[in-house]
Order: sequence, then C-alpha cells, then structure tokens
Amino acid sequence: EEMNDGFYQLDREWRFSKINHVAEKVLGIDRTQLLGKYFWDLFPDSTQYNYPLYFRKAMNENQIVSFEDYYIKLNKWFHAIAYPLTEGINVFFKDITDNHNNRIELQ
Repeated sequence: EEMNDGFYQLDREWRFSKINHVAEKVLGIDRTQLLGKYFWDLFPDSTQYNYPLYFRKAMNENQIVSFEDYYIKLNKWFHAIAYPLTEGINVFFKDITDNHNNRIELQ
C-alpha cells in the first residue's frame, strides 16, 4: 500500500489474489470486485493490447517480463513488469502516458 506503482498478483488459475489501492484507482474497480475474479474476464485476448502475451510468458516460461503497452479503454500508456512466483505472478505497473507523449513530440 505504500507503493506509488500499481500492483496486483495473479494466482496460477489467473485469478486476482492481491491488489493495491493504486491499481484500484487506475483500473477504476474496487478490489472487492477484483479479488477472486479471473484476469481474462476483465482483459480478454485482444489485438488492441499485448498484456496477455507477456503475462503468459511470465507465468508459463517462468521469466521476468518488462514492457510498455497502450490500453485503449483508459487512453493511457503503461510500463509493466511481471515477476513469476511459485503461486503465480506479481505485476507492477505505472502510467507513463506523459513520458510517452513527450518522447513522440521530441521525435
């Protein structure tokens, strides 16, 4: 709860098992509505974002993944890191929309 980054944990069944207040705020969903829910119900496979691809890689290949991706529903760019665990994956993310837009302007 002390972190400035969004955080959630997904168990091996892809259910939300932990979530911090930053993630609640960014996603716009209260943690009581997320805990125990399947990730895929909220973020199904889509060509609009790559989160599922990276999260499967972290979980199935036991690899740390770090990536940037755009989430159209929130109109924001995020940097995310997923760490594999025995019980699933930990996901840390932050809104990098301003930084992303500044880079584009500089180019």
